[in-house]
Amino acid sequence: MQFSKVKCLGFASYFSFWVKEKRGDKMDIRIIFNEEEQEAQAFDGEKKIGYCQYEKEDGIYKLTHTVVDKAYGGRGLAGSLLDCLVDHFRSSKKKILPICSYAVKKFDNDKKYADVDARN
Repeated sequence: MQFSKVKCLGFASYFSFWVKEKRGDKMDIRIIFNEEEQEAQAFDGEKKIGYCQYEKEDGIYKLTHTVVDKAYGGRGLAGSLLDCLVDHFRSSKKKILPICSYAVKKFDNDKKYADVDARN
């Protein structure tokens, strides 16, 4: 997969990357940070295909859910959604508490999240 930051507009940071289909075709998937809905969201066209949700409590941002449509599973979308949130909170020096099992596993197994991990 190739990742490229496309643009950043107000409340939403936009990322675009190619996802390889099983039949060899490619799709353009858009990932945005939506502060109003408190989540990073993945879209295939207008269809919402995944999200990573957070809640703010006492200055800590809790990652509560990571969900990807089964038809789009196994392509790294969950990691891209998580990274979208992490990049946003890292840039504003916020701490993150992973709650959902996916985020806990990623934070436990990858040191790139250590600087934003509220458990440290």
